[in-house]
Amino acid sequence: MADDCKDISRLLNPADKLTEDLLIEILSRVPYKSLCRFNRFETADSQAFDYVVCNPATEKWVALPLPGFFSKIQTARLGFDPAVSSHFHVFQFLKDGDGHVKGVEIYSSKTGVWSHKDSGWGFPARLTSLSAFGNGFLYFVAIWSAVVAVDVEGTAWRVIPMPCNPFGPEIDLAVGFTDPSQGRLYLANIDHHDGHRLLIWVLEDYGSEVWVLKHSISPFDLLGEKYVHRGIRFHIVAHHPRRNMIFFVYGHDKELVSYEMDSGKVQFIGVLGNGSMGPYLPYVPLYSEELADWN
Repeated sequence: MADDCKDISRLLNPADKLTEDLLIEILSRVPYKSLCRFNRFETADSQAFDYVVCNPATEKWVALPLPGFFSKIQTARLGFDPAVSSHFHVFQFLKDGDGHVKGVEIYSSKTGVWSHKDSGWGFPARLTSLSAFGNGFLYFVAIWSAVVAVDVEGTAWRVIPMPCNPFGPEIDLAVGFTDPSQGRLYLANIDHHDGHRLLIWVLEDYGSEVWVLKHSISPFDLLGEKYVHRGIRFHIVAHHPRRNMIFFVYGHDKELVSYEMDSGKVQFIGVLGNGSMGPYLPYVPLYSEELADWN
């Protein structure tokens, strides 16, 4: 686990007079631990964003061609599942002035081009930062208690009602997938209105859109005596991309803890520190797998 990488554009702004070729050369020499799996930067010669996808395990990266559509408000995500294919997709969601999604640009490493699709969700969706990729779909938690999804072709759009209403003064959610052999979407949230219990729901039937509550765990079961003595709330920060595991932090010093859904095992990982800020990204050996078309 590590803090999310800082926006590359923030790093490049002091040197905005450098040419694009020189910027790319500099990026190629940056230690891999300093780069994100996916990011974007803006050059002085262009009002458009250039996207760079990089693999920190292999130190390989690729600069993508410019998408055909732009908006001032954008959300971008990487779609990559090495269990299915070495190819990847980049989703750039275009938004209106109120932050509602009006369309998406999707880049395919297989074709090497971007494609544009208008939003097919049928309502003015506003996305949170919570997302997961699997089964050929990118899933987002949207405001107004729904999980929305779009496939890698931009032709299938889905709206799945959430099993709970987590939006309020405090929001603690994680969205991901169970074991890849099952490929089922799960949603984890902390119910601050019911003793801060950790609830984990699984979407077992995509057709009926029925969520099943698989786990309901009290803070004492998770933290034991530490919770009894401190009574400190905990917060979900991430999910493991390839295991039935979620991560949460608790306490003033933000102690990082993992919870294994299948075994119920709770493991202390380390102290992030009071100054640590999300979002957080898990880093696992899985990402050493090769992405296609790096050269």
